[in-house]
Amino acid sequence: MTHLTIKIGTSDFRTLRKSGGYYVDKSLFVAEILKGSDIIVLPRPRRFGKTLNMSTLRLFLDRKVADQDVLFAGLKLMQEPDIVLCHKGRHPVIYLTMKDWKFDDIEALRLKFVHAMATLIGENAELLAYLDEDETRLFRALRSSQASLDEVQSSLLTLSTWMKRVHGEEVAILIDEYDSPLINAWMEGYLTEAIKLLRPWFSAGLKDNTSIFKGVMTGILRIGKENLFSGLNNPKIATVLDEGAFEDKFGFTEDEVKQLLTDFGQRSRLDEARQWYNGYKFGQTTIYNPWSITHFVEKPSSLPQPYWVNTSDNALVYESLAAREDDIREQLQGILEGREVRAVLNDNTVFADIARDPDSLWSFLVHTGYLKVGSSKKNSAGDIVHSLSLPNEELRSIFRSFIQRAYWKPSYKGLVTILDAILEDDAAKLQKELGELFLQIVSFHDVAKEPEAFIHGFFLAMAANLSNRYSIESNRESGLGRADMILIPKHPTQFGVPKIFEFKAIAKDDDPQAALADALKQIADKNYAARCRASGFVEFAAFALVQQGKQLFIRRA
Repeated sequence: MTHLTIKIGTSDFRTLRKSGGYYVDKSLFVAEILKGSDIIVLPRPRRFGKTLNMSTLRLFLDRKVADQDVLFAGLKLMQEPDIVLCHKGRHPVIYLTMKDWKFDDIEALRLKFVHAMATLIGENAELLAYLDEDETRLFRALRSSQASLDEVQSSLLTLSTWMKRVHGEEVAILIDEYDSPLINAWMEGYLTEAIKLLRPWFSAGLKDNTSIFKGVMTGILRIGKENLFSGLNNPKIATVLDEGAFEDKFGFTEDEVKQLLTDFGQRSRLDEARQWYNGYKFGQTTIYNPWSITHFVEKPSSLPQPYWVNTSDNALVYESLAAREDDIREQLQGILEGREVRAVLNDNTVFADIARDPDSLWSFLVHTGYLKVGSSKKNSAGDIVHSLSLPNEELRSIFRSFIQRAYWKPSYKGLVTILDAILEDDAAKLQKELGELFLQIVSFHDVAKEPEAFIHGFFLAMAANLSNRYSIESNRESGLGRADMILIPKHPTQFGVPKIFEFKAIAKDDDPQAALADALKQIADKNYAARCRASGFVEFAAFALVQQGKQLFIRRA
């Protein structure tokens, strides 16, 4: 359908609608906000449509917007007559995004805070005509960034009070990405100061403020209540774990993706879309990553790939993972291999706990969108234990890089060459390049403890980089035994033949050439190729990989 256009990165509702961009109708988000609690916090992973939804809400409510009928024509929200009649274009709105509030120190954050409030005050210059002398002085001081810090920290309450009095309607306060400055402050080492700066502003503006119609905040995390929301009276907080009205309002549902693919003549790609971008669970609803799906649809001739790339917001996770002990590392590797982890999840994020408490780490990975929640049950202590796993192939690819960045410290200049050697079935090249990398890092591991298990895991970490091309099977039954590793192409015409690997660890006095021969003989005698034939392949490549001390020897049959 050539008249349809994907507008990737457009998060302003008016721009999207007026430019003719394809819009997956999430307008009922507005209805759920208006039917819900007075103060609502909505944490969701990045790039799942938070800013677009907040823009939609703002443009529907704002009394300064004159074109609501055009913007919302034909959308589901317009089928809610009571909401449209009572609230469309009726309310004063305070809208602030904290998305880019990322600075090296508290002073820079303070300046941004002061200037942001000056801008909000300046956008409401019509209020001046209705203010008394003292209020006028304060208005001008805030607008010129000359007010005291106490006055700035009370400015959300002050501005909303003026707006209600002048316009005669309660005010909607919408704050997008409220946690962005706090995540950054933790990484830069001034979180305590950042909370002291911002908590009075949130509390004054959102607690017992009789001028508020709705207060809505979006972000990635639910920041620990004792840190930021201690002044608020029971805000409604709907996380990815909560069932209810908001579980299908961020990200795309199965039906929405089917319609999107159909509209762009790509319905045949549905299975690929499911494998790569499906699998998130918000409440009881299965959700697709909208950022990745729109990129996928925009490139109809390309193979799926990871579009949901890492950002600096998640540097906290990298540092926390690097500080973990081996039990967590083993669980992370297990997740990468397709296994589940069971954990008690915490809705609140207390940054200090992520580096020291495993459950807090798993909770962080769930709320930031790296892991999905599966089955749940109560343990003997009465806690709800959730099964956690990777949602899709995109996250498998990202998670692999995630773990490598946390744990694999040496240079990876030769990684592409190693992968090329595997793809090309070139044993000599693989021995040279992989052997050099092995020499760089072997001193960081207790090779002597379980050498064959170590070399198996070492090679698996390398091969995992090919999981977008191959199904990687480790210690799976095949023929008359269990092959150490088999790589089976996902697209036979593009990615060549299956590859079978047998690993051996030998003592320093043993003959590596004899060990290579024994390994290749084992592949043949045990008929490990049966798994390849069962997948429809006639040909395959068999490799023996032998570790002796810090040396690797590789041979192809």
